Amino acid sequence: MMLLLLSSLALANSVKIEAEGPGVVRVRATEATLYMPACAGVSWERFDRKSGEFVPVSNAPCGPMAPAIQVDIQGIKVELSGLLPNAEQGGAHVVRAVVVVAEKCSENKPFPLAECEGVARVFGPNQTVYMR
Repeated sequence: MMLLLLSSLALANSVKIEAEGPGVVRVRATEATLYMPACAGVSWERFDRKSGEFVPVSNAPCGPMAPAIQVDIQGIKVELSGLLPNAEQGGAHVVRAVVVVAEKCSENKPFPLAECEGVARVFGPNQTVYMR
């Protein structure tokens, strides 16, 4: 268990999630190329005031399985695309990106079949988004 935890912490340090604007992040590898699932590699959560916890934001369903996405030092830009409920005060929501990354995946195979090593879930910074 401790080895798994240390492995996840090491992988989490290999990815950087930077806020580029409200509801927009850039996911970068800090060293070697990392891999993300083509579907739901980046999902979003919003803070629910009533429960005091982050809850998932609904996203569009995935299409057919596709090869894992390679993430390098330049990174990839990801925007919040899920629907947010009406905010109770001023139309604002606190959201964060949740990124699934792995290292050493077989190329040109869907993520679940790519025999990836070191799969980890990493949380991005909290951001405030305003409803329009």
